[in-house]
Amino acid sequence: MNEAEIAHLRRYLRSQSIRRTPAQLVEAFQQVYQEFIQSLFSIPDGVFHTPPHVTEWSAAEIAEHVQAFLAVYEKAICTAIEDGKPPEDVQGAIDPPLRGASKDELLAALDASCQRLITVVLEAEPTLHLDITWGHFELGHMHWREWLLFARVHLNEHLRQIQQLVEMRG
Repeated sequence: MNEAEIAHLRRYLRSQSIRRTPAQLVEAFQQVYQEFIQSLFSIPDGVFHTPPHVTEWSAAEIAEHVQAFLAVYEKAICTAIEDGKPPEDVQGAIDPPLRGASKDELLAALDASCQRLITVVLEAEPTLHLDITWGHFELGHMHWREWLLFARVHLNEHLRQIQQLVEMRG
């Protein structure tokens, strides 16, 4: 992203994370999450681990990345909400731990992170620990509500990748 895009995204995350209630943020996230999962089901198992081109990710690699970042975001957001402290280093922590996993294994791990994140956010006081922030390598420091909204934005980018794979294979 260039500086203008980063600034625009930063303004969006800052304003919308406060305008929307946690339930609205969860709803927006869940909508993209469900589309992502449905799109994954559209990829046949036989080509799930096969990239369409040498320079592109396979559906499995996209799902591995999404599972990894969602697990990191879930842990960080839940730590801020439940423990009232910033999470430990999240930079560089997004290395897919389930590399080479089956579609079912990835879906189960995605679902576990998603369900825990949603449960903790919906049970939290809306303004709880908004003073606790942690950094993103491009976007700077954000509080848990901004991170939750960013999770939706990030997931939406990978949803587009999966949808392109579905169209190519269709």
